[in-house]
Amino acid sequence: MSIAALVISIVTAVAALFYSDSQRRIAVRAAATADRAVDEARRAADEARRAADAAEEATRIERERRTDELADAERQRVVFELRPDSGDNYVLHQAGTDTAYGVHVDIGDLDSAGRQTDFDEIPPGLDHLLYLSQGFETATTHIVVSWHLRPDRSDSQQSVKLLIV
Repeated sequence: MSIAALVISIVTAVAALFYSDSQRRIAVRAAATADRAVDEARRAADEARRAADAAEEATRIERERRTDELADAERQRVVFELRPDSGDNYVLHQAGTDTAYGVHVDIGDLDSAGRQTDFDEIPPGLDHLLYLSQGFETATTHIVVSWHLRPDRSDSQQSVKLLIV
């Protein structure tokens, strides 16, 4: 019986050895797979970081471009305001930062008493007195001021409606 027990012990030891070797190989493969997954995750994180940095840079560049564009628009603006003065007199004020060229004030059917409504140029800060008399038959409630930004008037004409208060 001791030979049978010895044979069983040897077979069991060999089986355990093979089983542990196969378990070791499975563990080694699992570790290698885990290492590859970690490497891929690191690469993905690096790519995501680079993409985020690129997006942040693009956003910064766009923000700077927009800021420059707005500053340029502010610098080149022409802004007209119509303020009541006394009676039928109004002040046309150029509150912008650039000179307006070829300015025309369309007064509709208002009586201007022959006063000037066309101007070669109106620089920033300049006021013009307008006489705008509304009679009984007058339907006009606003004036339209048109101008150019370029002295040679080669740009498209801009305009604004101003309410007569």
